[in-house]
Amino acid sequence: MYLSSSGARPLDDGSWGDMKQQTANTFSCFKQTLEEHRWSMSDIVQVRPFAVAGEDGRNFAGFKEGYSEFFGTDENPNKPVRSFVEIKDLVVEGWLVEVEIRAARMPE
Repeated sequence: MYLSSSGARPLDDGSWGDMKQQTANTFSCFKQTLEEHRWSMSDIVQVRPFAVAGEDGRNFAGFKEGYSEFFGTDENPNKPVRSFVEIKDLVVEGWLVEVEIRAARMPE
């Protein structure tokens, strides 16, 4: 399964949150979509985030914090392969990260 072009949903106050919040929100949406199709987060084998550069030139720390809520946990010890792509801007104003995932599993 390939899911692409997913980013955070706006918060109740209309803001988007920081990188950690946006990453966690994006993976929560992926989790919901996967579960609706009877897949799970442990089926994810590849993650490719496109992240807007932070003020210090990087925004990886916030991404890693949000990512770590879903991968390398007791519930999901898997850590899919990932590439972190830093970019100047995204199409959706306010997004700091847009993520693509690939999931795979053996047929039942």
